[in-house]
Amino acid sequence: MAKRIAPLFLTLLNDLLGAGIVLTIFAPLVLGTDDFFSIKSSYHIHALVLGLLIGAYPFGQLFGAPLMQEFAKNLGRKNILLISILFGFLAFLLSGVAIYTHMLWLMFVSRLIAGFFSSNRTLAQSAILELATPKNQKFLLLMTTFFIGLGFVLGPFLGGKLSEPSLVSWFDFDVPFILVAFLFLVDFFWIFFAFKETHIVPVKKEYRFKERFVGIFNIYKEKQIGLLFAIFFILNVGSLVFISFFPAFLLEIYKYKQGLIGDMMGYYAFFFVIGPILFHKLFIHLKPEKLLVWPLIFFAVGVYGITFFTEHWLAWVLLPIIGMSNSIYWTAIFILFAKYSPPQIRGNVFGIAWGTWSLAYFLSTAFSGILLAHGAKIPLIFGALVTILGALMYLLFFKTRKTA
Repeated sequence: MAKRIAPLFLTLLNDLLGAGIVLTIFAPLVLGTDDFFSIKSSYHIHALVLGLLIGAYPFGQLFGAPLMQEFAKNLGRKNILLISILFGFLAFLLSGVAIYTHMLWLMFVSRLIAGFFSSNRTLAQSAILELATPKNQKFLLLMTTFFIGLGFVLGPFLGGKLSEPSLVSWFDFDVPFILVAFLFLVDFFWIFFAFKETHIVPVKKEYRFKERFVGIFNIYKEKQIGLLFAIFFILNVGSLVFISFFPAFLLEIYKYKQGLIGDMMGYYAFFFVIGPILFHKLFIHLKPEKLLVWPLIFFAVGVYGITFFTEHWLAWVLLPIIGMSNSIYWTAIFILFAKYSPPQIRGNVFGIAWGTWSLAYFLSTAFSGILLAHGAKIPLIFGALVTILGALMYLLFFKTRKTA
């Protein structure tokens, strides 16, 4: 059992490790150098490219993730997991090559590939749950959360350190991507030899697009679920803008290099991970409807505090509040999805929720790249404002539900 599950934990670690590295490196790479530009370009062009480059991953994910999930049902989870990991290796390798050769178009291609074949995390989580027994299920869920959190914390730290030439002469922006590519390759062979299929492939049947589309539309017709999706979209815009463009703020306002940016993003990620653990009793004693608004307010106030009072020490004080608030309301809203969706459509609801996350990620980063061109503070102000708007919408949703 342990031999079959162990490589799946490496899959989870790699996925978040790569995400954390990207968050740390892209701002100093695109805004702080001219490596991707044949002629000296204006800051506006650099900012726009940064937004589009960050948005390339969720754009690919929008189209690829549903297909990968569908293929996994018909071709087997192991086969699609191997394909996803192999293309993950290729994507990070191409990113490293793109940085080394200063080829912007190749970087865009690599990020689109990474997004399109980004189902490895959900496939690994599903396989772990299928291998779990009643005795070890809680332990395996705990280990799943641990490796996801570990990757999210280590990614920014390693990305910052491995791209800092002042530490080691050959460290540069391409090194972290090559490291992650190597780990993806190790995971590919480990799963190939150690992991056995957990999903029984059913008899092939025709995929009926019309029926699937009608099913999704019917989910949106559920008034509570439809409004919750709208709120979820808005809240993700607010939080994803902060996560994606806070490194640019650190670069432009604090003049941090990638090493310190990685430290601060890892610091944020640490508190994001431990937030639900430290405040787990809130989820026991309070209904999720009452648990969402205050974290949103704390998140928005914390972001505004960092933006308007640009003291370095204040950012280190407020980041734990921002990180824990973000993870608490993230957990609470998924509890609401589970509560308000009937069991027979719950799987589809969570699938649409992740699609909503990808759409919010793509649109928010592409738009915020335009905002960044007018100042490093503006995307953060926009993100906090959108979060407050989401909180107001949620209050309306809660009142509607309460009187229904």
